[in-house]
Parts: sequence; structure tokens; C-alpha cells
Amino acid sequence: MFFCLMALGSMLAFTACGDDDDDILDDIINGGEEVVIGKAEFTESANQLVLKYTTGVSGLSVSTVWTCTFNGETLVKSTMASTYPSDALAKVGYDEAVLAYGSGNVNKSGKTITVDNTKDFEDMTKDLIRMTMQSMKEQYSR
Repeated sequence: MFFCLMALGSMLAFTACGDDDDDILDDIINGGEEVVIGKAEFTESANQLVLKYTTGVSGLSVSTVWTCTFNGETLVKSTMASTYPSDALAKVGYDEAVLAYGSGNVNKSGKTITVDNTKDFEDMTKDLIRMTMQSMKEQYSR
């Protein structure tokens, strides 16, 4: 569910200022298809799982890094950082993320929006999160 919300937020975030805004938004809503740009990358260390991928809609791309940090098998922190192609798009992405997660869980630094989504995964085991990330990697690598 979280990834559907993030994808929707990413797609809705492509509403920057300019003459082409309505065309881009129409493309996204009425058949613009989110596509993966490049390969997804999954890495694992003793206390961290990381998934990196880049998606694009209507010629614009967003790079995302999902990082989960563990103490043994217990999730300590989960964050998703998405970097947008412009400050204007990042502002829209920030506004969408604040609506979905609350202002206390969202930070903006330049063109990067970071969401603390620990609560979304706190009941999941490390193995289940690993399987979710690996599945996403496979999906994004097609």
C-alpha cells in the first residue's frame, strides 16, 4: 500500500509551474505510464537493507533510495528519499508527502524529499522487508 501511495505521490508531483503543466498532468492522469529508468539496485549489510531505483513519467525522472536500518532483526528506522529534477517539483512532492505522512515525518533538502516511514514497516520482519525490496528490484529491473 505504501509503495502505491509513493508512486501516486510521485506521479502527482509532476505538476510544476509552466505552460506545459496541464499537458504533463493530463499525460500522467490519462495514460502517462510510469516507467523504470535503468536498473534497480538492492544492497544488504549486517544492519541495513537499501533499494535504489529511478522512475520516470512524461520525460521526467525521480530517483529514490529506500533504506531500512536494523538492530539485529528489529527495524530501527525506515526512510525513503526521492530526488526530483527541479526545486518546483520537489516542493509539490513535499506537499504531497506532508499530506500523506504529516509534517513531522517529511523533510525537504534542495530537490530531495525524505520521508520517515518507519511506522509503515515496524510490524514487518527483516526477512519480509528484504523479500519486499528484492521483489521491487525484480519488478523495476524488467
